[in-house]
Amino acid sequence: MEFVDDYPPPFLFNAIKHHAGFIKDFIAKVRESADKEAMLENALLKMGSSVIDFYYGSLYPPEIIADIEKRLKSMGSFEPVAYGLLLEKSHGAKRYHNIDISDGSTWILLPGNNHEHYLHIHPARGSAHTIRVRAMALKTAVCLRIFYNELPPPDAMVDTVNEVRRRYLNESPVKNDANLMGIMRVVRYL
Repeated sequence: MEFVDDYPPPFLFNAIKHHAGFIKDFIAKVRESADKEAMLENALLKMGSSVIDFYYGSLYPPEIIADIEKRLKSMGSFEPVAYGLLLEKSHGAKRYHNIDISDGSTWILLPGNNHEHYLHIHPARGSAHTIRVRAMALKTAVCLRIFYNELPPPDAMVDTVNEVRRRYLNESPVKNDANLMGIMRVVRYL
């Protein structure tokens, strides 16, 4: 399973970091794999270490991409030069553009990392069907869903989360239920 650049050019979208439905499919695939930890390690690297805008809406990546492509074509801004001009006109040196799609969510359009994948997308902060989460909360939630078919009862959750963080993420423990809020907010979408 590819995690980045598995969409047709010109799109660049890191679904393992930004898309709940994709991550749910990934979790199911990892659960069936004989090499769970290697698959997980690769995905965790792709999730980064900062805050993430996380889309939990009903559209899957190909639908989001098709919607964005259709909107850009209708604006005359899909081809590389026109796309670059759109980014420059929108926010000058910052080079990004916000675009709304059919489900009411807003997506950020950025320059890609090469001429073939020149159109980088991710969900916008504060958009419909999107939450902002810390990367470590997402990583912890993914590990919980992979290694526990059923989540433990609330009184055992801190211990379970700490075991996951120690064993798979090499992270310090959470101290109490209040520290679990960000993790549990993500878990419910996975």
